[in-house]
Amino acid sequence: VERRPKTEWFYFNGTPEKSKNLFDKFVQHDLSGYQPGKGQDYTLRQEQEEAVAKTLAYFQEHAGGKFLWNAKPRFGKTLSTYDLARRMEAVNVLIVTNRPAIANSWYDDFETFIAG
Repeated sequence: VERRPKTEWFYFNGTPEKSKNLFDKFVQHDLSGYQPGKGQDYTLRQEQEEAVAKTLAYFQEHAGGKFLWNAKPRFGKTLSTYDLARRMEAVNVLIVTNRPAIANSWYDDFETFIAG
């Protein structure tokens, strides 16, 4: 899908039927064709595992609560976040960043470890 520069519009080179089918699957949250995939196996480091476990426990005790990781660069926040989302069985996760390089990194890790 080609993005039109300086807009929020994308060029879709497909039939109207294909477009409607994809839209319907999106609206119905049918992500079966996308995930869970057979992503690359990974093992969290001890400090990552502790952060994920503490965060999960907090959310289980505090519905709608907020939790902040004060983690240094290279901690592994991306992979830890994906692991937390898996454990929470999250359906919709929004990643927000103002830096394209960071967005690309998150997407690359998603493709590698989650979607496969």
